[in-house]
Amino acid sequence: MAGNGPNYSLRIGRVSQDSKDIAKNVESALGQALGYVTCWDNLGFDDVSHMSLRVGDSIELPFYNHFDQRDVDAYMAK
Repeated sequence: MAGNGPNYSLRIGRVSQDSKDIAKNVESALGQALGYVTCWDNLGFDDVSHMSLRVGDSIELPFYNHFDQRDVDAYMAK
């Protein structure tokens, strides 16, 4: 699971699986991954800036983004 940088990648299912089974895998894997990152990498949940899902070679579908005040200020200054 751990890579050479701040990004992690998980394989949580196969395209041959039923969509309900994949959804259960996503839920379980997300809990495990967040537990790992926040406990073993000494990060807090606020340090997680982005989470997304991807199927095969598809583009990533973001489902969580954390913007701190510096990010918001930079966006508003544009």
